[in-house]
Amino acid sequence: MAKPSKTHAKHPPLQILKQKLQTEGYGSEFVSGEEGDGFDTLLIPLDEFEEGKDSEAQYVLQAFFVEDMMRAEVEALPEDELPNFAMLQLMAEMPFSWENVAKERFAEGMALLNVCSQKIPFGQFNLDGETIVYTYSYPSENQKLNVSLITSMLDMMSFFINRMAPVFEQFSLSDMNLEQAFDALEAHILEEESAE
Repeated sequence: MAKPSKTHAKHPPLQILKQKLQTEGYGSEFVSGEEGDGFDTLLIPLDEFEEGKDSEAQYVLQAFFVEDMMRAEVEALPEDELPNFAMLQLMAEMPFSWENVAKERFAEGMALLNVCSQKIPFGQFNLDGETIVYTYSYPSENQKLNVSLITSMLDMMSFFINRMAPVFEQFSLSDMNLEQAFDALEAHILEEESAE
């Protein structure tokens, strides 16, 4: 059984993760269950900022444990209904809407999201209403997380989201077709690889 994370614990697991991420250069904000939805959440910006420029994050990853969310949503949840491992849920809503995408282009838009979900090493893009959401569920034996693995995952998520999301947004704001979207996507990724 996954050990319950107690909101009154001296050092909640996500607060410990925040401290460790800071030493690796990742800024984050810890939101305790009392302040938020009843379960601890860690907010992690994934934006690639130019050095010396003060900018607001667009791509913010929310991290929380699924078992903590289940306990918060169902009072007196029996332990045998919880997973016997920890599950860190990572999700990021894209900061734009597809509300202006014509209905006849939605099939192409979904194809674009599906192809990007195949290209990103883990996780996937989905449409929640008219908002694109990136999600990944990371299983672990318990809530003590492997920080070097988490930071490697964050680096990869940041790389791909910072190159794919602008193409999603461009698709939503123009008459770009699927082939043009794939060309733009390839250009964003290849430009970065050639610059390295």
